Amino acid sequence: MSDGSAGSTAPAIPATAVPAAILNEGEIIILAIKPSPWFVLLVSWQVLAMAGLLLLVLWLAGTIFNLPAAVSSDMIFWICTAAAGVRVFIACVQWGGRLYVLTNLRVLRIAGAFRADIFQCPLKDVQQVILSATLGERICGTGSLTFITRQGRRDFWMHVSKPMEVQQTILEAISRQR
Repeated sequence: MSDGSAGSTAPAIPATAVPAAILNEGEIIILAIKPSPWFVLLVSWQVLAMAGLLLLVLWLAGTIFNLPAAVSSDMIFWICTAAAGVRVFIACVQWGGRLYVLTNLRVLRIAGAFRADIFQCPLKDVQQVILSATLGERICGTGSLTFITRQGRRDFWMHVSKPMEVQQTILEAISRQR
């Protein structure tokens, strides 16, 4: 096994962090990375925005129209804060349980904090690796990679740091495998 690094590619994790049980005989880890820490914000932003918007609307309604509050503003604040906190906590658990691995033979995505969901595909079956980046990803300097297989299956490496370098590393591994 390699040390999990691929030159200046995205921040790599030690190859020892990859469960040995998922590797086949003679398989060498080329790249093992986690999603960018921005993953937490990027998957949580809708809930955070809605909680903030709700607080803003209620504050404006109370201030501008001097409406009597049917529910105390403190209660609404704590409900919105709790919803945002729960979503961020769930995103942290999701981030912690996610790992992207490229070996000399396969591409893998391991996800799940309590039960591992593993996507694996031989490199020879990967037809395309498409890089995309939402506005939020571009702002954070991340991107997502979509793997399209010969069987038409799709899988994703979401919110990867240095996505163009990661894509290049994957394309080079596919080229060497063929």
